[in-house]
Amino acid sequence: MNPETGEKVKAGEKGVIAVVKNHPMLFKGYHKKEEKTAECFAGDWYLTGDLAMMDDNGYIWFESRADDICKSSGYRIGPFEVESVVDSHNVVLRVR
Repeated sequence: MNPETGEKVKAGEKGVIAVVKNHPMLFKGYHKKEEKTAECFAGDWYLTGDLAMMDDNGYIWFESRADDICKSSGYRIGPFEVESVVDSHNVVLRVR
């Protein structure tokens, strides 16, 4: 879906993956963080933060995260943090 308009995007257009908000496996919200919870929902949909494109056959093709952040064991990790750790390792070749 288009996160700004809440409208379904056409096949071949990039949008945010959305899940119906009353799905039994979906969380109900962030504990004591109503504003953050509200940012995740658009109407009857939960916005996953994943950008994707659906083809004419209904297959969904993942593109990227909308915010360039990934979560691991409850931690939010940005690309700069990953690059910094990799670059600091002694087996990484540095070309200057």
